[in-house]
Amino acid sequence: MPPGTARIERIHGSLITEDEIKHIVDFLKKQAGPVYEPFMSAPLPDENEEGSMEDERDEFYQRAVDLVTSTGQASISMIQRKMRIGYNRAARMIEMMEEDGIVSPPNAGKREVIYRRSL
Repeated sequence: MPPGTARIERIHGSLITEDEIKHIVDFLKKQAGPVYEPFMSAPLPDENEEGSMEDERDEFYQRAVDLVTSTGQASISMIQRKMRIGYNRAARMIEMMEEDGIVSPPNAGKREVIYRRSL
């Protein structure tokens, strides 16, 4: 309804039958073959591969280790806030630190920093 009017305006939509839609789709299919984006046809990474976490030990991981060892706090949320990264990446970093012996496994939700950098 247009602003400032109290009259309702009736608008009709056209009916397109299933046969008409099929006819249009068939016509478009004949014009050209499909063009796929490269990311759609790329294989998905295998989640069970060994060393998948090894590839992520980069400069971000080293910065996270420096942060945890200097502050003495090992929490996913702290790494998220200080490094401005997402939950999954921060959680993987904490898991890698646990594998590397930098932090302890969680004990009642808290982790102890085993290796502490002296200032």
